[in-house]
Amino acid sequence: MGPSSNILLLDREKKIIHQHKKAGKNRIGELYSLSGLSIDEINGYSSEKVFQDVINSKKPYSVIEKNFRKLPLWLEELMRIANTQDLKESFSQIIKNPKPYIYYKNKKPLFISPHKISDKAKRRKSFSAAVSELYDFEIREVTIVNIRKKIERQIKSEEKTLKKLKEDLEKSKLSEVFKMKGELILFYLQDIKKGEKILKLTDPYNESNKIEIEVEPSKTPVRNAEIYFKKYRKAKRSRKVVERRIRNINMKIENYKKLHVGIDNLREDELKKLNETFKQQKFIKEKTKPEERKFRKFLTSGGKTVLVGRNKNENEELTFRVAKPKDLFFHIREAPGSHTILVNDGKLSKDDILDAAQIAAYYSKAKHSTIVPVSYTERRYVRKSKKLGPGKVLLTNEKTIFVEPENPKKKELILMQNKP
Repeated sequence: MGPSSNILLLDREKKIIHQHKKAGKNRIGELYSLSGLSIDEINGYSSEKVFQDVINSKKPYSVIEKNFRKLPLWLEELMRIANTQDLKESFSQIIKNPKPYIYYKNKKPLFISPHKISDKAKRRKSFSAAVSELYDFEIREVTIVNIRKKIERQIKSEEKTLKKLKEDLEKSKLSEVFKMKGELILFYLQDIKKGEKILKLTDPYNESNKIEIEVEPSKTPVRNAEIYFKKYRKAKRSRKVVERRIRNINMKIENYKKLHVGIDNLREDELKKLNETFKQQKFIKEKTKPEERKFRKFLTSGGKTVLVGRNKNENEELTFRVAKPKDLFFHIREAPGSHTILVNDGKLSKDDILDAAQIAAYYSKAKHSTIVPVSYTERRYVRKSKKLGPGKVLLTNEKTIFVEPENPKKKELILMQNKP
């Protein structure tokens, strides 16, 4: 049966009493016929009669072409390789004792035949077993095609990420430029006057090379040099992170390509497991409502996670339900501000603490101040204050650090909030 097939229900008089689909018109009540033949005439128009006509005819190929609008694959192959006598003998064997064979090509089953056409056809116990084997193969082929498409999409996605990382790697190579500028400022320290916006300095190793350096006119030369050295350290750390990610993604792409080539050799259980894995990873995009994101999320220059509450309810949830006892809590002294949590993995550096403090200072009412005192302590030393209301807390064992508020989106920090 094909997509255009219909099913008709007849009564004892061979009249149509129901049809599965209208197929252009309603034939209920009509006498069933096919190409002008009644059901009784069709009963005499059997495949066995056609086969017998082929055997008795001097021109069996003409009889076949007359009675078959579209040749079955097994008959098409038989007519291609058999002479007239072999063709007749094959039809005779099919009438007497048809046996199930599956015809293979390049180790793949192509079709079922009621006769052994060639050595490429393998005998099966029953026609049902042959149909089941062919069906299972078709299902396997469809599964392999679908998984290959998913692998190709994943490779394309990873290659896109790899391209972006390589661009980031080129930017991170500026670390040596930052270092050189900091060293030049210190080298010409005595000649630089406070208040200059652009310094034009000569490279001491190549006097013909003039280098322009942008500086903050409100800061001292030493402070400006420190800023460039800090940029150098952050860019250098960032470069290591990017290089590690590039290696990992290159390895993933290589593994996906190997899987793409070798998927035909997987066993059924391996193929099923792989298909389930791709379903879990949601390679097929579904139209779902995006999950509401909580808190602002950043990474410090050292790759540590910083979470910032956006309102009093988020402050409460972040500090008392999300943060762990040894995570660091940051809050501005003597000014309202967001609760800020630095996730403590046991390997926090001074720069991580400084970055988190600057983020806390920026998301406070003191963000426009020059220097802001920021208190920090482990979350276990933070407790609620019923008198002060939601979001208000009391700290013990705290330390205080003085920082300049800086917008984390403009720093060398990585904003995670809009990442998938």
